[in-house]
Amino acid sequence: MKIRLLGCWLMIAAVCFLATGCGGGDSETKAGGSSSRQAAGKTLRINLAAEPKSLDPTFVTVIPDNKALHPLMEGLIVLDGDAMPTPGVAMEWTHDESHRVWTFKLRPDAKWHNGDPVVAGDFVYSVQRLLTKNVAAPYASLVMPFIEGGEAYYEAGGLNSNATLKGVIAEDDHTLVYRLTRPVPNFPVVTYFACWLPLNRKAVEAGGPGWANAPKTFVGNGAFRMTAYNAGDRIVTEKADTYWV
Repeated sequence: MKIRLLGCWLMIAAVCFLATGCGGGDSETKAGGSSSRQAAGKTLRINLAAEPKSLDPTFVTVIPDNKALHPLMEGLIVLDGDAMPTPGVAMEWTHDESHRVWTFKLRPDAKWHNGDPVVAGDFVYSVQRLLTKNVAAPYASLVMPFIEGGEAYYEAGGLNSNATLKGVIAEDDHTLVYRLTRPVPNFPVVTYFACWLPLNRKAVEAGGPGWANAPKTFVGNGAFRMTAYNAGDRIVTEKADTYWV
């Protein structure tokens, strides 16, 4: 079971990487029925093949959603051209000898598109929301076995309870610790998948269930900012001046 779950996560991360590409550079992005990046007056259109079902990281499961989301949101790491983890929001990371305790140091200049700083608590909230039973996140059952106390937190009601999620800890704004139930040597690659992305709690709660599908309410932290979402046609983005690069 342990090997099967780890293999599943690594396969998912690989599919997401192949779907989104390694990206990078200063550009403007469009996505939807197609997506584009614009730099120096040039536009790149990328066919998503299907309308995204959701751009809410908690619910993203399929390739079109990942293609559209990853330019808008950045997690702890990004993958280079060889699918190896390189710094994203996390500048560096370490692990204990067992590969069960992972510590990520977050860059102090990481910001959300609304100007809020990206802090360790945003990653904690993301996992807490994922493991809240009535949210009905599709990958909650995959994450629960990895996180210390994850199943207990889920059964207690998650954010709707007074339970504490022991396995995801914000030691301070820029120090994030994951305590896992088993050794996961490739854990940084696992965090590339959408459900591990940080969430701006203020934006999620203020925007309601559809917060991620409209420029007025979507708040990302990636290199590109959403400027328009025309369902069935395209998602238009532009370079985000809040991005740390």
